[in-house]
Amino acid sequence: MADKSHAPLGENGAELRAQIDSLRREVTTIADVVGEIAGPAARKRVARTAKELGKQARSALSDAEDYVGHSSDVLQDAMRERPLESALLAFGAGILVAKLFLSKHD
Repeated sequence: MADKSHAPLGENGAELRAQIDSLRREVTTIADVVGEIAGPAARKRVARTAKELGKQARSALSDAEDYVGHSSDVLQDAMRERPLESALLAFGAGILVAKLFLSKHD
């Protein structure tokens, strides 16, 4: 699979991929142990299941990256179409965040 470090999830996406790869290696180790205990047929089933779960996890991550990218595009389009409203909304959100932050330190 191509590296998508430039994708919308950025470092989080890379971290999730690393965790998925780590989990797949752990499941492979478990499959080896199961194979030693229960036999080769059980090992193959566990390995197939691990491979399928890895594919599903990568697919879910890819879908999340696509969704974030699409949402970002929609937001940018809205900002271009209504710059004044966007600036006012950002200003208002900044005031709310500042009030929340300051009220916690009183």
